[in-house]
Amino acid sequence: MIEEPFPAITMWLALEDADADNGCLSYVRGSQSRGLRRHGFSDVMGFSQTITDYFDAGGAAEADRREEMVMAAQAGDLIVHHAAMIHRAPANLTSDRSRKAVGAIFYGASARRDETKYEERQQEIRERAALLKGQGQGPA
Repeated sequence: MIEEPFPAITMWLALEDADADNGCLSYVRGSQSRGLRRHGFSDVMGFSQTITDYFDAGGAAEADRREEMVMAAQAGDLIVHHAAMIHRAPANLTSDRSRKAVGAIFYGASARRDETKYEERQQEIRERAALLKGQGQGPA
């Protein structure tokens, strides 16, 4: 919803150790220079999106996966990346460790919102929220 160029950074503060087993961040090297890819909802609770073609065979998706690197973090580490860089945190595969963190996005003063895309996305979020248990049903 922010117009290109995308003047923003994302910060991720690890509150606990995170590694490949409990789902640390992974990045696709150089992806921030190729522009934003189509996103959709990931079906994970909270603010979670996914690149819709990331796990497709062939093309840009396959090239992205070859360039993916794991970024393990210790509690207290602050990871900063360009907000357009492809990144993800896979599922926590452990039964005895959590992966708590705090994330924030900071937009530069030159950032401009594409109002049409923003309103379309807000409508999509409202429609999706109405389908979630306990949402959009009015007073009990």
